[in-house]
Amino acid sequence: LRTNAVYICDGEEIRLAVTLRNHPAEILQDEGIQTLPVDQVSFTGFGGESTPQIEIQRAFPVSVEADGQVHQLQMTGGDVADALEEAGVTLEDQDLVTPQPQTPLEQGTNIQVQRVETKTVEVAEEIPFETVEKATPLLAPGTVRVTRQGAPGERVCTYEETWVDGALQSREKTGEEVTLQPVAQTCLVGADVPVSSTPVATDA
Repeated sequence: LRTNAVYICDGEEIRLAVTLRNHPAEILQDEGIQTLPVDQVSFTGFGGESTPQIEIQRAFPVSVEADGQVHQLQMTGGDVADALEEAGVTLEDQDLVTPQPQTPLEQGTNIQVQRVETKTVEVAEEIPFETVEKATPLLAPGTVRVTRQGAPGERVCTYEETWVDGALQSREKTGEEVTLQPVAQTCLVGADVPVSSTPVATDA
Protein backbone atom coordinates (compact mmCIF):
# COMPACT_ATOMS: atom_id res chain seq x y z
CA LEU A 1 0.00 0.00 0.00
CA ARG A 2 1.22 3.47 -0.89
CA THR A 3 1.35 6.08 1.81
CA ASN A 4 1.03 9.80 1.18
CA ALA A 5 2.21 12.78 3.15
CA VAL A 6 -0.14 15.73 3.48
CA TYR A 7 0.01 19.01 5.36
CA ILE A 8 -3.03 19.86 7.46
CA CYS A 9 -3.43 23.60 8.14
CA ASP A 10 -6.00 24.24 10.85
CA GLY A 11 -5.82 27.94 11.67
CA GLU A 12 -2.36 28.63 13.01
CA GLU A 13 -1.67 24.93 13.61
CA ILE A 14 0.12 23.03 10.85
CA ARG A 15 0.85 19.31 11.03
CA LEU A 16 2.24 16.74 8.60
CA ALA A 17 0.21 13.55 8.33
CA VAL A 18 1.19 10.28 6.65
CA THR A 19 -1.88 8.47 5.38
CA LEU A 20 -3.20 5.70 3.18
CA ARG A 21 -6.35 7.71 2.55
CA ASN A 22 -7.13 9.81 -0.49
CA HIS A 23 -10.22 11.72 0.68
CA PRO A 24 -9.68 14.76 2.95
CA ALA A 25 -12.63 13.92 5.23
CA GLU A 26 -11.16 10.47 5.90
CA ILE A 27 -7.69 11.90 6.48
CA LEU A 28 -9.03 14.40 9.01
CA GLN A 29 -11.02 11.68 10.75
CA ASP A 30 -7.91 9.51 11.09
CA GLU A 31 -6.07 12.50 12.57
CA GLY A 32 -8.88 13.14 15.05
CA ILE A 33 -9.69 16.53 13.58
CA GLN A 34 -13.35 17.42 13.66
CA THR A 35 -15.01 19.99 11.43
CA LEU A 36 -18.47 21.51 11.35
CA PRO A 37 -20.68 21.86 8.28
CA VAL A 38 -20.12 25.64 8.40
CA ASP A 39 -16.32 25.22 8.30
CA GLN A 40 -14.61 25.46 4.93
CA VAL A 41 -12.24 22.63 3.97
CA SER A 42 -10.08 22.83 0.84
CA PHE A 43 -7.72 20.16 -0.51
CA THR A 44 -5.05 20.64 -3.18
CA GLY A 45 -5.11 16.93 -4.08
CA PHE A 46 -2.38 14.39 -4.71
CA GLY A 47 -0.29 14.12 -7.82
CA GLY A 48 1.39 17.51 -7.82
CA GLU A 49 5.05 18.27 -7.37
CA SER A 50 4.58 19.79 -3.92
CA THR A 51 3.24 18.15 -0.79
CA PRO A 52 -0.58 18.28 -0.86
CA GLN A 53 -2.35 20.41 1.67
CA ILE A 54 -5.66 20.36 3.49
CA GLU A 55 -6.67 23.81 4.71
CA ILE A 56 -9.42 24.27 7.30
CA GLN A 57 -11.05 27.66 7.71
CA ARG A 58 -13.05 27.61 10.90
CA ALA A 59 -16.34 29.48 10.87
CA PHE A 60 -16.77 32.26 13.42
CA PRO A 61 -19.85 34.21 14.56
CA VAL A 62 -20.78 37.51 12.91
CA SER A 63 -23.95 39.51 13.53
CA VAL A 64 -25.75 41.89 11.19
CA GLU A 65 -28.29 44.40 12.54
CA ALA A 66 -30.58 45.86 9.89
CA ASP A 67 -34.24 46.86 9.53
CA GLY A 68 -35.03 45.98 13.13
CA GLN A 69 -33.67 42.44 12.82
CA VAL A 70 -30.46 40.74 13.96
CA HIS A 71 -28.95 38.12 11.65
CA GLN A 72 -26.57 35.67 13.32
CA LEU A 73 -24.09 34.31 10.78
CA GLN A 74 -21.22 31.85 10.69
CA MET A 75 -18.49 33.12 8.35
CA THR A 76 -15.11 31.65 7.41
CA GLY A 77 -13.65 34.92 6.08
CA GLY A 78 -14.38 37.73 3.70
CA ASP A 79 -15.39 41.28 4.51
CA VAL A 80 -18.44 43.18 5.74
CA ALA A 81 -19.91 43.27 2.22
CA ASP A 82 -19.80 39.46 2.10
CA ALA A 83 -21.64 39.22 5.43
CA LEU A 84 -24.32 41.63 4.22
CA GLU A 85 -24.81 39.50 1.10
CA GLU A 86 -25.01 36.35 3.21
CA ALA A 87 -27.67 37.99 5.41
CA GLY A 88 -29.64 39.14 2.37
CA VAL A 89 -29.28 42.81 3.29
CA THR A 90 -29.25 45.22 0.33
CA LEU A 91 -27.82 48.71 0.74
CA GLU A 92 -29.16 51.91 -0.77
CA ASP A 93 -26.87 54.78 -1.77
CA GLN A 94 -27.41 56.82 1.41
CA ASP A 95 -27.39 53.99 3.96
CA LEU A 96 -24.73 53.95 6.68
CA VAL A 97 -22.76 50.79 7.48
CA THR A 98 -20.53 50.26 10.50
CA PRO A 99 -17.83 48.98 9.99
CA GLN A 100 -17.21 49.97 6.35
CA PRO A 101 -18.15 47.33 3.73
CA GLN A 102 -14.49 46.62 2.84
CA THR A 103 -13.53 45.87 6.47
CA PRO A 104 -12.26 42.28 6.92
CA LEU A 105 -14.39 40.09 9.15
CA GLU A 106 -13.17 38.64 12.41
CA GLN A 107 -14.73 36.71 15.23
CA GLY A 108 -17.50 38.68 16.92
CA THR A 109 -17.79 41.39 14.26
CA ASN A 110 -21.05 43.30 14.78
CA ILE A 111 -22.31 45.01 11.63
CA GLN A 112 -24.91 47.76 11.93
CA VAL A 113 -26.90 49.10 8.99
CA GLN A 114 -28.72 52.42 9.33
CA ARG A 115 -31.28 53.29 6.70
CA VAL A 116 -30.93 56.92 5.64
CA GLU A 117 -33.63 58.81 3.73
CA THR A 118 -33.61 62.43 2.59
CA LYS A 119 -36.93 64.22 2.18
CA THR A 120 -37.86 67.65 0.83
CA VAL A 121 -40.90 69.07 2.62
CA GLU A 122 -42.82 72.32 2.29
CA VAL A 123 -44.42 73.96 5.33
CA ALA A 124 -46.84 76.90 5.25
CA GLU A 125 -46.02 79.50 7.92
CA GLU A 126 -47.90 82.60 9.00
CA ILE A 127 -46.34 86.04 8.59
CA PRO A 128 -47.50 88.35 11.41
CA PHE A 129 -48.79 91.77 10.42
CA GLU A 130 -47.38 95.04 11.71
CA THR A 131 -49.33 97.63 13.67
CA VAL A 132 -48.83 101.27 12.68
CA GLU A 133 -49.89 103.83 15.30
CA LYS A 134 -50.53 107.51 14.64
CA ALA A 135 -50.96 109.96 17.50
CA THR A 136 -53.89 112.36 17.28
CA PRO A 137 -55.26 115.09 19.57
CA LEU A 138 -58.77 114.29 18.35
CA LEU A 139 -59.07 111.31 20.69
CA ALA A 140 -58.86 111.24 24.47
CA PRO A 141 -55.38 110.31 25.71
CA GLY A 142 -54.92 106.52 25.78
CA THR A 143 -57.85 105.90 23.44
CA VAL A 144 -57.05 103.64 20.48
CA ARG A 145 -59.14 103.44 17.34
CA VAL A 146 -58.38 100.88 14.66
CA THR A 147 -58.73 102.48 11.26
CA ARG A 148 -57.70 99.40 9.26
CA GLN A 149 -57.80 95.83 10.47
CA GLY A 150 -54.54 93.95 9.98
CA ALA A 151 -54.31 90.54 8.33
CA PRO A 152 -51.45 88.02 8.52
CA GLY A 153 -49.65 86.87 5.41
CA GLU A 154 -48.31 83.47 4.51
CA ARG A 155 -45.04 82.00 3.28
CA VAL A 156 -44.10 78.51 2.18
CA CYS A 157 -40.77 77.32 3.60
CA THR A 158 -38.82 74.44 2.06
CA TYR A 159 -36.84 72.13 4.35
CA GLU A 160 -34.39 69.32 3.64
CA GLU A 161 -34.91 66.56 6.21
CA THR A 162 -32.61 63.62 6.96
CA TRP A 163 -34.21 60.53 8.52
CA VAL A 164 -32.18 57.66 9.99
CA ASP A 165 -34.00 54.39 10.72
CA GLY A 166 -37.31 56.26 10.68
CA ALA A 167 -36.22 59.00 13.12
CA LEU A 168 -35.67 62.63 12.12
CA GLN A 169 -31.99 63.50 12.58
CA SER A 170 -31.66 66.92 10.96
CA ARG A 171 -33.74 69.61 9.27
CA GLU A 172 -32.27 72.41 7.18
CA LYS A 173 -34.17 75.31 5.67
CA THR A 174 -33.31 75.62 1.99
CA GLY A 175 -35.72 78.32 0.80
CA GLU A 176 -38.96 80.21 1.24
CA GLU A 177 -41.59 81.91 -0.91
CA VAL A 178 -44.11 84.52 0.23
CA THR A 179 -47.51 83.49 -1.10
CA LEU A 180 -49.57 86.20 0.65
CA GLN A 181 -48.33 89.57 1.83
CA PRO A 182 -49.50 90.68 5.30
CA VAL A 183 -51.72 93.74 5.64
CA ALA A 184 -50.56 96.24 8.26
CA GLN A 185 -53.03 97.32 10.92
CA THR A 186 -53.35 101.08 11.39
CA CYS A 187 -54.52 102.76 14.59
CA LEU A 188 -55.16 106.28 15.88
CA VAL A 189 -53.94 106.84 19.44
CA GLY A 190 -55.22 109.76 21.52
CA ALA A 191 -52.51 112.15 22.74
CA ASP A 192 -52.40 115.42 24.73
CA VAL A 193 -50.28 117.16 22.14
CA PRO A 194 -49.72 116.69 18.46
CA VAL A 195 -46.86 114.35 17.62
CA SER A 196 -44.92 113.58 14.45
CA SER A 197 -47.07 112.14 11.78
CA THR A 198 -44.36 109.64 10.89
CA PRO A 199 -45.83 106.17 11.56
CA VAL A 200 -44.05 104.01 14.11
CA ALA A 201 -44.08 100.28 13.31
CA THR A 202 -44.40 97.81 16.17
CA ASP A 203 -44.88 94.09 16.28
CA ALA A 204 -48.46 92.85 16.32
